[in-house]
Amino acid sequence: MTDVALALADCQAKGLIRFVGTTNMDTAALAKIVDAGVDVAVNQVQFSLLDRRPLNGMLQYCGERGIKLFTYGSVGGGLLSDKYDEQPRSGLFGKPQYTPVDLNTSSLKMYWNVVKQFGGQELWRELLGVLRRVADKHGVSMANVSLRWVMQQGDGATVHPIVGLRGTSHIADNARTLSFSLDAADMAALGAVLGRASGPRGDAYSFERGG
Repeated sequence: MTDVALALADCQAKGLIRFVGTTNMDTAALAKIVDAGVDVAVNQVQFSLLDRRPLNGMLQYCGERGIKLFTYGSVGGGLLSDKYDEQPRSGLFGKPQYTPVDLNTSSLKMYWNVVKQFGGQELWRELLGVLRRVADKHGVSMANVSLRWVMQQGDGATVHPIVGLRGTSHIADNARTLSFSLDAADMAALGAVLGRASGPRGDAYSFERGG
């Protein structure tokens, strides 16, 4: 891994590439590359309200060294968007019932696994409820709030979400993420739910590696 990074650094020195970036490196692996003398510009990791593992050392490390975090999964493949906002029906013994989540892509299956580690469907639904209230307060979408939360972590300049686009409507919606900021009350409301989450634990990409 370090040898590959050093080879890329050599290409950079020769003007063949402009920057060196990494993907899904944990803090220890990234530090090993940096300590070898590679000027890493960015590390791409999963980071969302559901998956806050970059807060366990990675964000601080990158912030102190000017390394940007390009984050994927910041709306959980749509699981942190208006798409899953619904009022429950009354089920057996008054237990709320929701439309089953159609895990019809490998991406959704991956993010659903994160939901299960986060605390399961009930805590996820509770988080959606808070996202709805915060979004309505600012006149934006739930996805906007999800992205904004990630962007405001650390110094507010280190984290840059990667967002997917399936149509022109998504361009306009994503742009609204830049039109507002989450205030202390918003962060506290979201934090009250996050404080009861059980995971995921560890560093970036830890459980995917079996760690």
